[in-house]
Amino acid sequence: MKSEANRMSLKNMLLIIVGVFIMSLGYHFFIVPNDLAPGGVTGLAIVLNSLISAPIGLVTALVNIPLFLIGYRILGRNTAIKSVIAALLLSAALDYLPLPAMTENPILAAVFGGVFVGAGLGLVVKANASTGGSDLIALIFHKKHPSFSVGNFVFVCDMVVILTAGIVFGAEQALYAFISLFITMKVMDMVQEGFTANKAFFIITHHGEKIADQVMRELNRGVTFLDARGGYSQKDVEMLFCVVGRMQVERLKGLVKEIDPKAFVVTSSVNEVAGEGFSYPSESPKLTSN
Repeated sequence: MKSEANRMSLKNMLLIIVGVFIMSLGYHFFIVPNDLAPGGVTGLAIVLNSLISAPIGLVTALVNIPLFLIGYRILGRNTAIKSVIAALLLSAALDYLPLPAMTENPILAAVFGGVFVGAGLGLVVKANASTGGSDLIALIFHKKHPSFSVGNFVFVCDMVVILTAGIVFGAEQALYAFISLFITMKVMDMVQEGFTANKAFFIITHHGEKIADQVMRELNRGVTFLDARGGYSQKDVEMLFCVVGRMQVERLKGLVKEIDPKAFVVTSSVNEVAGEGFSYPSESPKLTSN
């Protein structure tokens, strides 16, 4: 048990180190040289760096560390410790990692900066840690004022930073920063959830046994029978539940249509699936923003 815990701790630290390094590449190669401030505390530090030449990493640390101390109880001991380490590593990398700009094209900078920062942040979050920022501010504020949504508060914080950057760097830079923020969030989600898009199917049919047999034999996927009753007819009906991978979606639709063209089929995207035939997800993260 202790050995397993040590392995998890080592894995998390490696994820944090690699994630922070990838994030720093995004900032050094693309975001900072092109005056993009895509939200968060780091975005605010980029604006201050332009105005008063304050070191970006130092400003980020000075804002984040007190936030972690205030939010210690909200995060929990393990998450708080890992998050402080991640925040300090990112601050050091922003100020002391000597990397040149890779492009002066703001569109390329917005896109690839978002990809790098999102990928790195996704790895940090998979380690159940955070680099601080607007998410942590939102959690602390929500604790004091529960009526305010965390998600809405994060959005407002990021928009304030981007608008401030727009005043300092110009309106176009603010638009590029918004693109970069959007890509960062999307790539981070992909890293956390994986690139395999699983689909869940609910199938209401009068040929449940036959469909289930075909799915299990041809697709090698399990099927669960659910008791259901039609609201209008008040008659008992068969409902099947099944989760398949992206490459099996059309085949499953074809099987159902062949056996029962009148079947009622509902399809939904699935972020995580754990169990036989699917990989187990890592420990679920609490924070997402930088």
